[in-house]
Amino acid sequence: MQFFGTIFSLLAFAALSFGRTETNNSNIKVLLIAGSSGWGNYRHQADISHAYQVLRKRNIPAGNIVTMMYDDIATNPQNPFQGKIFNHPSLKDDVYGGVQIDYKGNDITEKNFLCAMSGDKECVKGVGTGRVLESGHDDDVFVYYADHGGDSILGLPTGEVIHRQKLIATLKHMHANNRYKKLVLYIEACESGSMSVGLPNDINIFVATASNAEESSWATYCDNKSGLPCLGDEFSVNWIEDSCAHTCKDYTIDQQVSTVKKETKKSHVSEFGCMDIGSQRISDFEGESKKEGEIERTPVFDTADYISVESTDAEMYYATKQMKIATSMKERFMHLTSVVNLNNQKKINSQVVEGVLANLHLTKGDVQNLMPPMYSNESDTCHSLVMSKIGECCDGLGNNAYLMRSSKTFYAICTTQIGTSQIMKAIEMVCKH
Repeated sequence: MQFFGTIFSLLAFAALSFGRTETNNSNIKVLLIAGSSGWGNYRHQADISHAYQVLRKRNIPAGNIVTMMYDDIATNPQNPFQGKIFNHPSLKDDVYGGVQIDYKGNDITEKNFLCAMSGDKECVKGVGTGRVLESGHDDDVFVYYADHGGDSILGLPTGEVIHRQKLIATLKHMHANNRYKKLVLYIEACESGSMSVGLPNDINIFVATASNAEESSWATYCDNKSGLPCLGDEFSVNWIEDSCAHTCKDYTIDQQVSTVKKETKKSHVSEFGCMDIGSQRISDFEGESKKEGEIERTPVFDTADYISVESTDAEMYYATKQMKIATSMKERFMHLTSVVNLNNQKKINSQVVEGVLANLHLTKGDVQNLMPPMYSNESDTCHSLVMSKIGECCDGLGNNAYLMRSSKTFYAICTTQIGTSQIMKAIEMVCKH
């Protein structure tokens, strides 16, 4: 009788297991990072928060997701929906509630990002939650970044920007130390295509970027009726909403990127690295929902039906719009002040670039003749040092979208016969004045 009882139990268990559609996705490790701060950059934390919610609904365990976000939007004094963030004009879903943030505020640094991605616990000991990607050779890794950028750099709210050469070096280190089976990286930033220069195509990494190496990425849902800044970025909302729409197990990375390319009207979504990964299912990196069709699709609002603006102009667009519709002198003055400050920042940034060129006896035409710049290890080193110096002199670089767009100019200068030390001295001369 005991034998038949055991057989019956095993059959019952098998039947239950066969009927399940649940999967634990335990071999997927995720890192999400919003690289900006400030009310005008609302959309970056909205993108990251929405991505977190979608990945959780696709059944990736919260313990497998590391999140880096300044966290100054949901409770920002300017937020009319306190404690909430929206990534869609319907304002149907608060994407902030339930997001577990591991690194906040001034903990969002290049060092902490690279350490968290590479699984270096000792490096971030005592910082935030101290959590890192605990990935190994059998794990698929998904990394998603959203913020401003420039040639070979990605913005951060404090300290150093993320330099391309350091990012590539970290990815190579991860490959050499068996920190993943396959890795997919999505980058939302201006000129983000430049971040893959020097990435080998044989280390099982696939990168999709919002733009090529020459152009801006675009903010979208900017003319929402809620008095909020741009709610999302075009590339980001397109891939996130696509992941909501496609829970089919067989839907691939190639299919997602193809869809996002078609829907992203303002910039050229680009692909780099190991193209074979494109044939992998998105569920291998973004999770597989517990039940087919369980994720409710976001109401369809084609981004083409909404005003989109270049990422560098998103804050100006919002401040100008709010100034025009303000109902009180106090509100109008607040937004007017923002417009004035942004214009002053643009003016100062132009003066810095022009001053450095003048000190080096270069003209804009000279620099233009060097475009697009020829990348090399030597120029990479020069550029990294130069942009760090620019950040020191200009009260931070990583949250200055206008100045980051000048990164290509400084890279071009680094390709000349002018020595790095001479360029650094020119920057110091401009800063003194």
